[in-house]
Amino acid sequence: MFGVQPILQFMDTNIMFLLSMIIASFHGSIYSKARLMFSVNFNLMLSGF
Repeated sequence: MFGVQPILQFMDTNIMFLLSMIIASFHGSIYSKARLMFSVNFNLMLSGF
């Protein structure tokens, strides 16, 4: 039970990353890609990676 939380957090950030990449490829504009990459990096910083 001790090591479950970081693994779940890591999986969650990976899923968010994949979702944002899919959304970015749908949008196709540079602005939305940059914004999604920034939010992913921000989430990674918040979660401590």
